[in-house]
Amino acid sequence: MQEIILGVLVFLGFFVQAITGFGSNVIILSLGVLFYDFYEILPIALFFNILMGVYFLVLKFRELEFGFILKKILVIMGLGFLLGIFISEFIKHTNANINKLLAILILTLSTYEVSIILSKKENLKQNLVVANFLIFLSGTIQAIFATGGPFLVYGLQKINLNKRKFRNSLIFIWLIFNSILLMQNPINEKQLKISLIIFIALPLGIYLGEKIHNRISIERFNLATRVILIITSIIIITKQ
Repeated sequence: MQEIILGVLVFLGFFVQAITGFGSNVIILSLGVLFYDFYEILPIALFFNILMGVYFLVLKFRELEFGFILKKILVIMGLGFLLGIFISEFIKHTNANINKLLAILILTLSTYEVSIILSKKENLKQNLVVANFLIFLSGTIQAIFATGGPFLVYGLQKINLNKRKFRNSLIFIWLIFNSILLMQNPINEKQLKISLIIFIALPLGIYLGEKIHNRISIERFNLATRVILIITSIIIITKQ
């Protein structure tokens, strides 16, 4: 039963990420904490995310914009990531309920994104300072919850880049930061065995996501995904 649940979570996570360029950890961890403790499934989510990053790095290497990655993201996000590491250690030592903290974050983000989609308005206007702050914040959130994708996308919303190159460049970013997180939260033998058992969920999710990537409305897809996350977050927050 455990393998089936995790297999479905991995499939859904990478199906979403193959379409949008981020979201696997958001989906796996947000839905996963309905059944497990955050730190139980974090190494599994990171492990699969790294495998996907390697896949895209090898096969899509020419579609990466390294200038964009180095100049616009790595340094600023890296500084935020360092801050997030310290905050993450503080949370662990205070025994705070990390599941509920993640749910509050996802509920806030998803509600905001749904309001933007339904109102047909652009995200909040931003200047360079605000954009860089959001990129910095994405690094902090990535270090704490491994879900910094939405903040990074907010910070990069004015970037004029081919959709496919943008998506693949983001996946490469997650490869870097998730590799660091996995070293801090190493996968144990039991988690590795489960990951190998459900491995087929990864290529299946990527394959189907790639197939429909250019055939669906990303806006409607994001709306449906965020509504599911809102419902899930409310359940986790109210759960005793």
